[in-house]
Amino acid sequence: MINIVCCLLFVLFCFLYLYLFQGELMSMAQHIYSHGRTVYYTFLYSFLLTIGFSFVGLALTFYIHVPIRFKALLWFPSFWSLGMLTDVHIPLLGFGSHSSGALPFIVAAIIWAVSVFLCKQINENRGENASLSELMWPNMLLLFVGMSFTGMVGNTDRRSHYELRMEELARSAEYEDVLDMSSKDSHPSRCIMYLRAYSLSRMGMLGQRLFQYDGTLGSDCLLPSPTDSLRPANMPAIMRDYLGGFPIHDMNATHFLQYLASDTLAKEPVRDYLLTAFLLDRNLDAFADSLVSFYAPKDSMAQQNNVRKKGNAKKKKKREPEPVKMKDLPRHFAEALLLYSRQTEKPVAVLDDDEFLENYLGFQELYKSKEDEQEREYYCTDYYRGTYWVYYFFGKKE
Repeated sequence: MINIVCCLLFVLFCFLYLYLFQGELMSMAQHIYSHGRTVYYTFLYSFLLTIGFSFVGLALTFYIHVPIRFKALLWFPSFWSLGMLTDVHIPLLGFGSHSSGALPFIVAAIIWAVSVFLCKQINENRGENASLSELMWPNMLLLFVGMSFTGMVGNTDRRSHYELRMEELARSAEYEDVLDMSSKDSHPSRCIMYLRAYSLSRMGMLGQRLFQYDGTLGSDCLLPSPTDSLRPANMPAIMRDYLGGFPIHDMNATHFLQYLASDTLAKEPVRDYLLTAFLLDRNLDAFADSLVSFYAPKDSMAQQNNVRKKGNAKKKKKREPEPVKMKDLPRHFAEALLLYSRQTEKPVAVLDDDEFLENYLGFQELYKSKEDEQEREYYCTDYYRGTYWVYYFFGKKE
């Protein structure tokens, strides 16, 4: 009975640990070590590995005899092997800082061997007629030690698993799930940032929702690093197909997006990516110029060109063109345009939206009413969280 319980508990722990927790990490490891030639099928491999590790425990139980109170001790080599398998750390890709090394495995193996030797010296007949609960609790304790060891030496870095899970969701077009996961991290990594931006862009919401998330990073985090092509999802290749290009080395994202947008055949998502990059750089002048090119109503541009032509024909004093009036913009683009027009003497465009103007005036009033910088940030962030204005004035500056 004790052996059956130990076996069932190990099988349950091993399969769930491999399938639910370590699946993406094991997939990444196999992808790296096989140079992309093989695929890790999470359910199948979790099932087969569980069978293999369980066989080790069952074999030791059959060949090594210890008192019934310590039967679970014979399952420790299976936990040991499971921990060694999941000790995956690849600093190049940002997965974990340090491997557990050989020392914990060596020490654990020695302690286990000594423990088995000492247990075999115990008189097996002593107390073997005790109740099941009395015989079970030492085994439960040993199983807990084995599970703890596996968790200690395996890669349990939360961010690494989060990133891999989000990449898989992005590749499967589960964009809302990506955003739900990214919202739980107030200090996102570059990987989380570009997956968030990519998911929003796919949903047509990049200019609408990006600054609603905490911890928004700079423009260079809009694109993955070239080394991310080594990961199973290969987000650089996905981004290349989506945007129509990807830098061959880790270069300034804004410059690269400007290069893509300058092509007359540039894909539509590139425009919102470039505008967002300007906002992340706090470059409102470049943002406004590009916004007019991408979003200005055609009749406004035609009217502006007619004014220029008439002025040149009559050879009158040079007349400054009227700023383009824009409305119905994505939320963050509207907020940025309003901020730009209020900071610039001769803006190229202005926002025609009374509701945004009222909110901005409220923000400015609150901003100026607080002299202490920390108090100002606290109240503005509290009342106007999720706006571009909060990022512009209080966001992290690289």
